[in-house]
Amino acid sequence: MKIYKLSIFLVIIFFCSGTIHSFADAPKTLDECLDLARKNNYQMRQLDFEREVKRLRLKSAWNRIFPQIGFNMGYSNAKTVTYAPEIESQSGEYTAGLSLTQSLFTSGANWSSIKQAQNNYQIIEYKYIETENSVSLRLKMKYYQVLRNKNLGQTRQSAVKRKENNLALIKLLYQVGNEKKTNLSQAEIDRDRAKYDLLSAENNLRISLARLNEEMGREPDAPLEIIEELSYNEYEFNEKEAFTQAFNWRPDLKQKELNIEIAELDKISARSDFLPTMALSANYTWKDTDFFPERSGWNGKFTVSFPISNGFPLYTALKEKYINVDSLKLQKEELERKITADVQEVCINLSLSDKNVEISRKSLTVAQERESLARLEYSQGRISYREFEDIEVNLSKAETDWVESIYGYEIAKANFEYTIGKRGNK
Repeated sequence: MKIYKLSIFLVIIFFCSGTIHSFADAPKTLDECLDLARKNNYQMRQLDFEREVKRLRLKSAWNRIFPQIGFNMGYSNAKTVTYAPEIESQSGEYTAGLSLTQSLFTSGANWSSIKQAQNNYQIIEYKYIETENSVSLRLKMKYYQVLRNKNLGQTRQSAVKRKENNLALIKLLYQVGNEKKTNLSQAEIDRDRAKYDLLSAENNLRISLARLNEEMGREPDAPLEIIEELSYNEYEFNEKEAFTQAFNWRPDLKQKELNIEIAELDKISARSDFLPTMALSANYTWKDTDFFPERSGWNGKFTVSFPISNGFPLYTALKEKYINVDSLKLQKEELERKITADVQEVCINLSLSDKNVEISRKSLTVAQERESLARLEYSQGRISYREFEDIEVNLSKAETDWVESIYGYEIAKANFEYTIGKRGNK
């Protein structure tokens, strides 16, 4: 019996320790959630591999300008037969050689390849930043939704307590004959409705927590307890600076600029097919009939190549490069116009959201004061239950509007930082 009880105790301890460990590992703040989301995001992990590939290609591009060294070994055997008179001879020869080749001038083709590899590596870096910013924006949307639903749950709890207090007051007035039965029934309905709203808010919180877990790459039902609260923190910004920052920070714009530069380098590479190239090579050779050759010799060669005609495909390829540059420049101009409109929009939205917070704060203060006075007036019979209930409903609406205004302000801030291309959106 003692062994059985001990086993049950150990099982309980095991599960409890696992739960405690899960809560200990769970993120609790916005920064922790952002770090986990970036770490587990598939696209960002994939870009890590692509970044390594581009780094290796950059290294390969640099290797092309260094000397190329080679070594070769061989054996040849020749048999000769003559028929007048018939003579047969056979000879074998061992050879070994060391060669060195250095490209001296390629009309800019090699340096163009290096610069293109550097730009391709930078493009991957900006793609990584762009993906990181997108992940941060989606995470913030879901994170602030959790805080919003958490605060709405708290307002619903306050509403339930008020409804229960109202019901208790009406029951007392009904017992002394100062209130109608219909108003008592209505108060019970209002209390039940407030409880339903609270249950709905709790369910919405659970759903938003599951969505937040999903965005971070965790199981939807994994333990998660966010310790931060939804609160108003004024965000200072300057519209003129926002435009400057957007054109300096936006990773998609940086990618366009690098792609234009790559296209310009493609023009250099295409033109190099029409221009001369120079190279230097040297060989040192061993040759003999023995396995360890004793006869040796060397030679050096300087080569200048002048292309005369490679056909019309080279001309059409060069023309295509010029067209591609013009097309990319047009795309960049269109993106710049879109960025200008986007920045203007988020600045307006952020300003309006800030004003909405101020209005909601004042409305909440007035509603709270009015509700306190109305409760006293109703208990003294100076206003009807319906008037009292309307004031109560107005308070609940003001509480909800206050939460929604802060939530909207935080979302406006997140969109603003994403639009100007702020790294990490922290």
